[in-house]
Amino acid sequence: MLSVLDWLKDFANNYGSLTTLIFGAIGALATYLFGGMLFRALAQHRIQHLEKELDEKKDELSERNKQLEACCGELVEVRLRADALDGRLRVVTSAFEGGNDNLWVRRSIPSRPKDYDEKIPKGIPILLLANLKGGCWKNNFGSKSSRIL
Repeated sequence: MLSVLDWLKDFANNYGSLTTLIFGAIGALATYLFGGMLFRALAQHRIQHLEKELDEKKDELSERNKQLEACCGELVEVRLRADALDGRLRVVTSAFEGGNDNLWVRRSIPSRPKDYDEKIPKGIPILLLANLKGGCWKNNFGSKSSRIL
């Protein structure tokens, strides 16, 4: 056993730098080969993971585009309804004289329903009590006058 140890000591003293060089080269080659394969495997795994995330994001974006198209369709419908209401508002606004807020001095709306003249004589008479001020006996007067009329 001593002879083997002595031989190893002699070999290390005589060829130590060469041994270090050889084992270093073998270690570098192993690191390059196996480390490169490990790096390649890690890079491929990361690429697959990123491609999967990209596909998920594309699906999410597609779903959001569908929602946006549905909202655009709804927006078109809302705009059409708003335009129709705006037209009706212009008709009502045109019935007022002297501005948009003069409710009491207004002209009649120019267009009447087709059967207006036939229905008015057959209709129930209506008495309108209107006053913007509160507490001026509108309800009291209306309830008591209905007994009289």
